[in-house]
Amino acid sequence: MIKLKIEEKTLQKALDKWGAVAQIRMAIEECSEFINAQMKFYRKRATIDEIREEVADVLIVMLQMRTLLGPELVDNIIQEKMERLKMLLEADDA
Repeated sequence: MIKLKIEEKTLQKALDKWGAVAQIRMAIEECSEFINAQMKFYRKRATIDEIREEVADVLIVMLQMRTLLGPELVDNIIQEKMERLKMLLEADDA
């Protein structure tokens, strides 16, 4: 698996250049495009490569949202939710 390199400076530069409100709107737009691509994929009107593109776009704007909202705080919540997921998976295996 390739380890993703998160470029905090680039994420912050985007927020500084275009502003938080614009990037929040961009996050909404990218999530919408991802949803639309998924719907098209299930109707056989989009390819898996198009889904991958949308996933990448959503991840980038979500990383900007993480930067905006406090990386450590968001990372702590992610860690808690990952632990909860592990527990659910282990309970299903039992």
